[in-house]
Amino acid sequence: MGGGMLRMLRKENERLINILKGEPLVKRINYEAGQPLDLAMSHPLVAAVASSLADLLRQTGATNYLEMRCHTQDEAFVVTIQRAFNKTPHQFRLEAEAECARLTKRVHELENNQREVPP
Repeated sequence: MGGGMLRMLRKENERLINILKGEPLVKRINYEAGQPLDLAMSHPLVAAVASSLADLLRQTGATNYLEMRCHTQDEAFVVTIQRAFNKTPHQFRLEAEAECARLTKRVHELENNQREVPP
């Protein structure tokens, strides 16, 4: 590799390092009980991570969200990546539980009605 090319690569490397050294700027943060944290940050690395996560949603074919299992030395946790403006996994679960309760109640009503019918 020629000296000119090496100088150019070193200069580009230095430029990228300086970008990454910059502090992320919090542009917006909002939290309401029961709602997800709304956080907007400005930094090239934040933009790159957001872009990578969006690509991951598309590449996996996830229609709404995907979960990634992560492990540290001390614990395991799940990171959920979800498309904005759609229901959260928690909201889907609450709806399913409500539907299950409604159907269970209806089954009990039908069973009770059947017992009340004389032979």
